[in-house]
Amino acid sequence: YDNNGHVAGCWFGVEPDGVSVTGGSAAAVTAFRHRDVSGGSLPELPNRDLTIGVKAGSSNPRAEFNVMVDMSYHLAGEQTGARFSGNFVGVLPDGKTPYDMVALQKPFAGATLEIGRYNDSTILIGTDGDGVNDADEGNVFGPLSGGSTVLAFYSTGNKRFIIAGNYFGVAVDGVTPFPGAFQIAGN
Repeated sequence: YDNNGHVAGCWFGVEPDGVSVTGGSAAAVTAFRHRDVSGGSLPELPNRDLTIGVKAGSSNPRAEFNVMVDMSYHLAGEQTGARFSGNFVGVLPDGKTPYDMVALQKPFAGATLEIGRYNDSTILIGTDGDGVNDADEGNVFGPLSGGSTVLAFYSTGNKRFIIAGNYFGVAVDGVTPFPGAFQIAGN
């Protein structure tokens, strides 16, 4: 459980040389609700306003992007007000070198981002379009296993999903293509 959490400037699964990949964990970031099944006064608390990457209005957005490679999930969680902006997912820190997930065959690999649960919430993936740092808020999504789902939303209910300014299957230069297919799924 967290309010206003911020995960920024981290390299998950890639060494400081920016080339060597030594990841292999189940997830880079997980954020699940707190549930007290004992009957306490706070039976369920969602994560609220979690930012992964560039925070709104950041004074140094490039220092806040995350690099995430070689994970089964890059983000898995249950949040309200989630923001996933300015990250390189399945792409090395140069933003142009893909890390191909095809060879991984991870046991949990279903979607690179899997997020949902709560209604009456906004989930932002990419830029918020406010004119501040918009060019640095889009995510770069590298290749995934043969058409796997890149974004998965569950318990979709009454949520606003904003997916804007991202690069799916193309490098940060907007020109260099990555191999693979991409899907967005919801239930």
